[in-house]
Amino acid sequence: MKNSKFLAIILTLALLTGLLALPGAALALSAPSLTAPHALLLDAGSGAVLYEKDADARISPASTTKIMTALLAVEAVERGEAAPDEAVTAPAAAMAGLDALGSTAGIRAGETMTLRQLLDCMMLASANEAANVIACRLSGSVEAFARAMNARAEALGCTGTHFANPHGLTDSAHYTTVRDMGLIAREAMRHALFVEICSAAAAEVPATNLSGARQLHNSNALLSGSGIYGGSWLYEGAEGVKTGHTSAAGYCLVSAAGRGGMNLLGFIFGADSSDGCFRDTAALLNWGFANHSLRALVRADETVASVTVRCGDLLDTVDLHPAEDFLLLLPNDCALGDVEREITIFGDDGSGTVTGPVPSGAPLGYMVLTANGETYGGVDLIPASSSALILDRKSGEVLYGKGLDSRVYPADTVKLMTALLAIESVETGKHSYNDMVTVSEAIDLDLGEDATRCGLAIGEQLTLQALLECVLVASGDDAANLLAEFIGGTVPAFVADMNARAAALGCADTAFTNPHGGWSEGQYTTARDFSRIALECMKHERLRRICGTVIAELPETNLTAARTLKNTNALLCDESPYGASYVYEGADGLKAGYNARSGYALAATAERSGMELLCCIFGGSVGDDGLCTTFTDATTLFDWVFNNYSYQEVLKSTENIASVDVALGMDVGYVNLRPATSVTVLLPNDYDPAAFQKDIRVYALEDHETVTAPVSAGQVLGEVSVSRDGRVYGTVKLVASSSVELSRIQYIRQQVAQTLRQRSVRIAIIVLGLLFAAYLVWVALYRVKHLRHVRAVRAAEREQLLRTEAVMRHAEAPRSPGIRFFNARGETAPAEPPETEAAPEAAKPTPRPRRAEIDVPIDGEDEASADAAPDKVVTLFPGAAKAPEAAGDLLDGATLVARIEPKGAARTETEAEKAERDYFEEFFRPKK
Repeated sequence: MKNSKFLAIILTLALLTGLLALPGAALALSAPSLTAPHALLLDAGSGAVLYEKDADARISPASTTKIMTALLAVEAVERGEAAPDEAVTAPAAAMAGLDALGSTAGIRAGETMTLRQLLDCMMLASANEAANVIACRLSGSVEAFARAMNARAEALGCTGTHFANPHGLTDSAHYTTVRDMGLIAREAMRHALFVEICSAAAAEVPATNLSGARQLHNSNALLSGSGIYGGSWLYEGAEGVKTGHTSAAGYCLVSAAGRGGMNLLGFIFGADSSDGCFRDTAALLNWGFANHSLRALVRADETVASVTVRCGDLLDTVDLHPAEDFLLLLPNDCALGDVEREITIFGDDGSGTVTGPVPSGAPLGYMVLTANGETYGGVDLIPASSSALILDRKSGEVLYGKGLDSRVYPADTVKLMTALLAIESVETGKHSYNDMVTVSEAIDLDLGEDATRCGLAIGEQLTLQALLECVLVASGDDAANLLAEFIGGTVPAFVADMNARAAALGCADTAFTNPHGGWSEGQYTTARDFSRIALECMKHERLRRICGTVIAELPETNLTAARTLKNTNALLCDESPYGASYVYEGADGLKAGYNARSGYALAATAERSGMELLCCIFGGSVGDDGLCTTFTDATTLFDWVFNNYSYQEVLKSTENIASVDVALGMDVGYVNLRPATSVTVLLPNDYDPAAFQKDIRVYALEDHETVTAPVSAGQVLGEVSVSRDGRVYGTVKLVASSSVELSRIQYIRQQVAQTLRQRSVRIAIIVLGLLFAAYLVWVALYRVKHLRHVRAVRAAEREQLLRTEAVMRHAEAPRSPGIRFFNARGETAPAEPPETEAAPEAAKPTPRPRRAEIDVPIDGEDEASADAAPDKVVTLFPGAAKAPEAAGDLLDGATLVARIEPKGAARTETEAEKAERDYFEEFFRPKK
C-alpha cells in the first residue's frame, strides 16, 4: 500500500512537470466561488475584464437601471442643462405605472425638491417615483427619457441593451447584459457628482412643501453595513454603486471598490437572496484584489518622443509625453515582458517636423502599447514644457525636475527680482512704501511692441506700494522701469544690482539685461536658478501678499483716475489675459510671463493640507484653443504631488535610536538617546523608511572621552543627521531619554585612579617607595647589629653572673672587715644581714653583689690596720671560667682576679658594662 501511494505521488509530480514544460503552458487563476448565475469583474481604469460568468446572457437589470438614469442627469448638469439645486416639482404623470410594492421615498405629485435631492432618493433609497420625476424633468416624459437612455447605451457600445423605463421594474422590453452594464457603470463612475451621490451611506432630505424631513439610507450594504436587506456586509474600500431586485431579475448588485491604487467594478446578477448577492460580491472583489496588481506600461512624466515645431522662421524642439499614466491591472503571475510602443505624430510632414503654433494640451501624437503579443490600448501624446520643476518650499527638495539646468528665457518673471530688490531696500530703511515716485521718461526704456503697460503718464505721482502692485499684479513693463530707476538711480545701475543679487543667491547661470523681462538674448536663467530667486521672494511677507492679490485697486493719482489691476497669474485670477480655465485651488502666488520669443513662463506657489509647493515652468506654448502649457503643466504637477505625497516623520522625537555607555552610573551603565525634535519630510506616500540613513554623533565619543554620570533627561549628548541618496534632510540634537544618577563609590574610585595617573603623584610614590625600601634595609641591618649586641651582652651577663655567684658564695664565708660588697645596681651591700626575728621565708632575698672591694693598706700593713688608712682599693672578680663546686673551693681554690686601683681614682668599667652602655647609647642616640 505504501509503495502504491509513493508511486502515485511520483506520477502526479511527473504529470505536473510535463504540463509546465509544454510551450505556453501556465497555471490559470482559480475562479472565485460564486453562486449567482451571472458575474463580471472589471478594471475600472482600463475596462479590462478580469473575470466573467455568462456575461452576455440577456437579463433584467432591475433597479441597476437607475445607474443610466443618474448618468444622464449628471451629464445634463455638466452641460448646463440642469442644476443640482434647481427645484423640481413632481408631475402626476411621474406617478403612473409604478408597482405599489416597489421601492419608494414617499414622493407625491406636486411635491417640490431639488434635483440633487431627487438623485439621493433614487440612488440611496432606490425610489422608483424619483426616477420618473427626473425623467420627466430632463426629457418631458418617461417614454422620451427611455429613448435617450437607449441612445446613450448605444453610444457607449452596448449591444444587448434596451430600456423601457428609468426605474427598472420588470418589462419584456427592458433588458441588458452584464457586459453592457459594465460599460454603463464604468462611464458613470467617471463623473465626480455621480460618485459623490452613490457612495454616500446616508443622506437627509429636508422638509418639503408636502412632507417632513426624510432620512435616507443606502440600500448598498457594502457601504452602510446593513441597508434595507439586513445583515452586516460593510466592505473596506467600497465606493458605490447600486442594488436591484425584482422577482424576474433576482438580487443584483453593481459595486465599486478601491484598494492599493486598484479600482474594481463588480457585477452580480440573478442571486437567489440578498445575503447571497452580497456574499458573492465580496468574494468577487476579494479575489480580484488578491490575485491582481497594477503594472505601469508608461508614465505621464516620461518623455517618449520629440518633434520639431516650425513657427515661421523659428524652429523649436518639443518633447512629447503621455497625457496620463497608462496602468494595467494584470494577474500577479503574469510576466509582462517587453512593452512595444508604436508612435504616430500628427501633422508630420515626413521630416519629423510639424507646423506650429502647438495647441496646448492638444495631442500631437498617439502611442499604441503592445505586450506579450496583445495590444492593451493607447494613449495621447502631448507637448511638455521645455523646463520645469516642482519642489517642497519647506525643505527645498526638488520633487520633479526636467531640464533643470538648461538655459531658458524668463520673460515677465524677471519682475520678481525687480520687486525683491525694491522691497529689500525698504526693509533696510533706504525707502518707504509711502514714498512718492514721479513717472519719468525711463518708463519707455527698452520696451518692445508687445510690452505690457499700466498706462503710467510722465509726471504722474504714485506711491512705491502702488508701483509694486503695478509691477507684480498687472505685470507693467513701464512700472518695472520706473521702479528700477527709483531704487537704483538709473536702470543700468539697477540691472547690475540684479545680477549681483542673483549671484549672491547662488544662481550659477543667470543674467539680467533689463528689469521687466522683455526679450533679450543675453537675459536668461535656468529652472534651478530661478527657483532660488522665487524661494527668496517668498521669505518677504509684503512680496507674498502683493503676488497673491487677485484684484488690486490703484487709487487716483494727480494725473490718472483710479485703476483696477488684474493679476496675470491665471492660476489665481479668472480674469487674467490667459482666460478662466486655469484657476487652481490652493494657488497663492507668484508670477506669470510671456513674450513672443521667450515663450510662456511661470513661477507659481500652491498650498494644501500644510504642503507648500513651488513650481517653475519655462518655454511653454499656447495654441489656438487658448490653453497654455505652463498653467496646465503646473496644474498637473501640483495635483501629482498633492495626490501622491505627504509629510512623513523620518525621525521621531519619541523614538530611541541609539544608546551610549555611561560611566559612574548608579544601577545602570547606559542611557538611550532620542532626537530632540522630529524631522518631517515631504515624501511619496509609499516611501521606504529603510532608504534613509541616520548618521549619529556622540560628542564625548568624538573627543575620545566617555559620557559620565550624572546625566539628566533631555541633556544634549550628540546629534543625528537623516539623509537619503546623499541628501541631508535634517540634523537635530540627540538628548538623553532618561536620567542616570551618579554612583558616589565609583566616583571616588575614579578620582583616586585619576590622581594616581598624574606624573607628579607617580614620581612621589616612587620616591616614597624607595625611601621606605631604604628604611627597611636600615632596619634589617640595625636588627642584625642589635642581635649581635644582645648576644654579646647576654654572654657577658652570663659570664659575670657566674663570677658574681662565685663571689656571693664566697661572701657567705666569714668576711674580711676590709671587704665591701656591691649589688648589681652598685649599692653597698651590708656586710652581714640585719638580725631580725623570725624573718618570713617569703621575704625578698637580699640582692646578690656582683663585685667586692677590699681596702688594701700601703707598705704591706695588715688587715687590722687596713680600715685605718687604706691607700688602694682592690676589686675582686671571680677569675675561674667555671663555677666553683663549693664555697670553700671558691676561697681556697678559685683564683680571684684583683684589680688594684688607687683609692678614689676612677674605676674602669668592665667589658659587660661597656657592651651594655654601647647598646643603650646606640639605641637612644639622637638621629641627625
